[in-house]
Amino acid sequence: GAFDPLRAIGKIAKRYNLWFHIDGSWGGNLIFSEKRRYWLDGSELADTFTLNPHKMLGTPLLCSFLLARDRQIFVQSNALGAGYLFHGNEYDLGDGAVGCGRRPDAVKLFLGWKFYGMEGYKERIEHAFKMAHYLTSLLINHHRFRLVLSPPPTLQICFWYIPKDFPLELEHTDYDTYKQKITAITKEIHQRVSQTGKFMIDYAPMKLAARELPVFFRVVVNAPTINEQHLEELIDEIESKGEEVLEWLKNREEDEVMGDPTA
Repeated sequence: GAFDPLRAIGKIAKRYNLWFHIDGSWGGNLIFSEKRRYWLDGSELADTFTLNPHKMLGTPLLCSFLLARDRQIFVQSNALGAGYLFHGNEYDLGDGAVGCGRRPDAVKLFLGWKFYGMEGYKERIEHAFKMAHYLTSLLINHHRFRLVLSPPPTLQICFWYIPKDFPLELEHTDYDTYKQKITAITKEIHQRVSQTGKFMIDYAPMKLAARELPVFFRVVVNAPTINEQHLEELIDEIESKGEEVLEWLKNREEDEVMGDPTA
């Protein structure tokens, strides 16, 4: 969910004659938000730009685009010169694609855009950010949760649940043991929350410098039907399952000490 300084990068690319590609698969959809499209300042300098409307805009899968300043770039890169298929006509698009034939993905965005309009897409994006900010505030104000990055840059909210009796800070002497326990707890909570059928959340690993962080929850707040109550219930559910998992972990450790082969 991070945004790079596109204009500065674009100027460097031009100075050294480098190809400037922007992966806007997720964040590129902010072009529909009047409030946030400035995050894409400098994107007009790109040679190619990736966009996935099936992500932030909710367009049905699959809807992905690779945009270029000059359409001939695709023809020069992919054309096979199949004279029995293409004759240089304007709508002979197959010569510009890796696959000669493909589904008309652009129609999905066209229909969605016609239905929702610029205003509809803008409202969807702003609602998502409003809910992401609310979830962030819930996590900040709860003493058993800690954000991986505060504030989160976009709609991917990454955080740890820290059980009682565990130090809230990651820095302490026995870091490896701490990391292993938090990782085990996170994965077990994830499984138990998923089994309820109420929420679908994810977890992820990350290496920071030379050190691996404990696995953390990764919640993407994007669905237009999400409201504040849903997010409050999610926090309560994680905390409730966390207490169950802590008890499970203690019992497992006791069994291991006692030499129980089923532990």
